Amino acid sequence: MYESFLNGRVPTLWQKHAYKSCKPLSSWVNDLIQRVNFFNTWAKMAYTAIHHRYMRFVATGKHSIPSSTQNPGSSDNKTSDFCEGFPARYWLPAFFFPQAFLVAVLHDYGRSQGISLGALTFTHRVISDAADSRDEGFSAAIHGNLNTVRTAFEGTDRTHVGVHVFGLFVEGARWNREQNILEDSLPRELCYDFPEIYFLPTKLSTERAGASDQTGTQLHTFECPVYQTPERSRTGTTAGLPADFLTSVHLPTKRPPSHWVTTRVALLCEKKEK
Repeated sequence: MYESFLNGRVPTLWQKHAYKSCKPLSSWVNDLIQRVNFFNTWAKMAYTAIHHRYMRFVATGKHSIPSSTQNPGSSDNKTSDFCEGFPARYWLPAFFFPQAFLVAVLHDYGRSQGISLGALTFTHRVISDAADSRDEGFSAAIHGNLNTVRTAFEGTDRTHVGVHVFGLFVEGARWNREQNILEDSLPRELCYDFPEIYFLPTKLSTERAGASDQTGTQLHTFECPVYQTPERSRTGTTAGLPADFLTSVHLPTKRPPSHWVTTRVALLCEKKEK
């Protein structure tokens, strides 16, 4: 362990019980602090939301408000109750096992719609202008000075279906925010920050129909792999997938998918650092 500290590497004992990462020691510690802040803020927001709901329940029981005066705006109250306690956007790299989080999103949607998990998949929409949107009503209860926490909990998610994720990087290409397509990277630029992605649970048959609609606009769809680390580990799992492989994201592009496969384009949860 002492030798690892001298060389700026994460000790093997820590790696054994930690999440997958290729970061050097200093970046690894900073990343760990951000992860703790993210989940700590989420826990505080959830606790506050549960407390507010309980107090409203107690107040309603004491005053016994008639149902005739309770109907107006009741749908708005349900909407605000649903949004309380959840991040507006989820920092996908923060999860110890991101695959389980994505499966849980599909499972939750399937239970609400009565659809089996095997009949569901994700459709994806890149939200290029998400980084520029700012809500002036950002909660003052969040004291962290980390931009990651601010991005996750700023504003509210009004969709209620699927999740918005952020924090990914694209390697070997770049995202054109004006045309909303995948393009070749600029000279001397290998890795770029990727915009927010909306993961929408969809039935398999519906997803295929949506993908075919894109061919009429002279756009191809590239099934871009998402890896947890820049190593893109080839160590196989019981499912026959690379150990670092998380999922695939369908991205529109003017080039054929074979071009991006040849250039080994992928989305990563962390950048490659020296």
